[in-house]
Amino acid sequence: MDAKLTICIPAYKAADTITATLKSLEIQTDKDFKVIVIEDGPPDPLQQASVMMFDKKLDLTDVILKKNGGCGHARNVGLDKCQTEYIAYLDADDLYMPYAVDHINQAIKMHFDWYAGKFIQRTARGYTIRGNEHNTWCHGRVYNMDFLKYHGLRFPEGMKLVDDTPFNILCREFGVEVRESDLPIAQYMPNEKSATRQAEAHQTQAKEYIEGMMHYVRIAMRQRPANQLRELPQVIVMCYFYLDYAKNKGWDCVGKMQKDFRELCAYIELKKLLEDEKYLSWLKAALLIPNRPYPDLAEPPHETFWDMMDRLHLGNKK
Repeated sequence: MDAKLTICIPAYKAADTITATLKSLEIQTDKDFKVIVIEDGPPDPLQQASVMMFDKKLDLTDVILKKNGGCGHARNVGLDKCQTEYIAYLDADDLYMPYAVDHINQAIKMHFDWYAGKFIQRTARGYTIRGNEHNTWCHGRVYNMDFLKYHGLRFPEGMKLVDDTPFNILCREFGVEVRESDLPIAQYMPNEKSATRQAEAHQTQAKEYIEGMMHYVRIAMRQRPANQLRELPQVIVMCYFYLDYAKNKGWDCVGKMQKDFRELCAYIELKKLLEDEKYLSWLKAALLIPNRPYPDLAEPPHETFWDMMDRLHLGNKK
């Protein structure tokens, strides 16, 4: 029987970790799946050698890119190379639980647009199970290829950290048949070399978040007007939290973030949306959700949403 699942692994400078990642796939209790490794350039002989150790152990395709295009580009190459009905993404420094594929293939029998399992994360306080509360990550996610193609859903190109956020928000926007599980599918492994652990990661993440939201609205508004986009109020509010946090920290990227946010607000015609009482109530409801860019550094906003709107000349409806 032909496999229905492809596991795509974007890999960049992952020679030290990808062996363990692929080993976690080798020991799966269900062997009915394919693997695509996208080696983001420039070519790394040590990483390639680690991948080729599993050439005979897994149904594996190794794609080596000549230039570094970022994680979003690598994930899109995986989409283009995928020949199965479903695709999942596994980072090159994370692991699948031994039962993961078995559980996913059981869910596939019932069909879905996208599927959300949970994942295990090791923190300074010990191991914790996370997942559905962080529903913009790819950990534990599986996607129906027909669903992605029908809605034209792809990852934004050129991003280092936040490529998965607008992609998964788009999946939430258009997904109808959605399945969730409380079972941990993956293990998120701390990696000091990863981009998310670098000193400037929070600044990069904040800047890329608002850039990524333009990717979301451009694709979403091809299919629905702004006042019908379910995820847009929360998107606007999260942009506000990122901007407030960045401004308070005095980051150099604040000017770029404000410019991008103005462009987003102009694109969706936010001032016009704020004249709609129904939409205004959606936005106010989103403001009540205790969702911050960095939950481990939670603190109240330093500037209210409406004060920020006035300061940026984006609307004065209160």
